[in-house]
Amino acid sequence: MSETIKSLDLLVHPFYSVSRIANRFLINQESEQNILRLKNLWLDSIDDVANDAERALVIVNSVEILAEPQTELHNPYITLYGKIVDEAKRKLDGRLFYFSPAVPESPFSLLQANGLSEASVAGKSFKYDSQKLRLIAYGEHVDEETKGGCVDFSVRQLAKSLSIQQANIAIDPDRSLPSLRTIRKDGGYYLPNAIYLTITQIKKLSDAE
Repeated sequence: MSETIKSLDLLVHPFYSVSRIANRFLINQESEQNILRLKNLWLDSIDDVANDAERALVIVNSVEILAEPQTELHNPYITLYGKIVDEAKRKLDGRLFYFSPAVPESPFSLLQANGLSEASVAGKSFKYDSQKLRLIAYGEHVDEETKGGCVDFSVRQLAKSLSIQQANIAIDPDRSLPSLRTIRKDGGYYLPNAIYLTITQIKKLSDAE
């Protein structure tokens, strides 16, 4: 039986970037702190959705599931995206909707009945009011200038397919990585020493005196 959903979370390509780093020595201590911080934020997001029957989660994963690292030289976070997906599957069951490697043009089959829409895919479905359904997105990566990042694309695809009102759509900078992590300061640009700085963190560094 499908649930009536009022809020939809969209997590795009979690830990895609770190999955491409083979050697642990390419990840410094600050980067590790950033990775673990974002891991906790995304796991907390899954818990928040799990604890509210009126919420559901869409995960878009572009990384093929790999085996665990075999030596001490391997990046220990290379399969972290798999742990995020597994945790969401374990806690959300019928309220998790999974797409790979991107949100397709028509991700759901839609029906209309009694003033509500019903979206279904892969044997799971949810009911919602397209005028009221909220969509909050986060993940890798957001391009605030061109709107060409993976999160931006996924938001457009999902919002269009479900007819979500523009006023009900938001991208969370605290839980998202920017497409470009360049810091602008003192009239110039530079790259930070660490990876996995969120949009909010990059802006704080750029605004710092």
